[in-house]
Amino acid sequence: MKLQANYPNVVIGSGSLEEAKFQIINFMNLLYDVIDNNNDNLDPWCHNLKYEITVATEKQKLNKFYDVDKYMCAFVDAIKINLKTSSSEETKKLCKQIWNNLLDELTKRFKLQYNKI
Repeated sequence: MKLQANYPNVVIGSGSLEEAKFQIINFMNLLYDVIDNNNDNLDPWCHNLKYEITVATEKQKLNKFYDVDKYMCAFVDAIKINLKTSSSEETKKLCKQIWNNLLDELTKRFKLQYNKI
């Protein structure tokens, strides 16, 4: 699965909430690619995704009411731990389910705008 971000006027490097949302979608795509293809970029994509989640949380001031580490970053960590433990088809299937759960949570919390392609 691939997500196409729907932020046509985003400016990379602006530090805006829209950029953080765009980058979340970008890193979700890269993480899905790691799950699907067993490539070696797991650590940087997980780190960058968690960073952008933190930025978006701060921009929306969710951190006062919502435990980001517990409800979003834990999904990223679960994918990372599972993929580092095994590359079996069963593990990939589990990680894709975790990825989908994370996407649902991110979409709900940040009102992400994207198309599935």
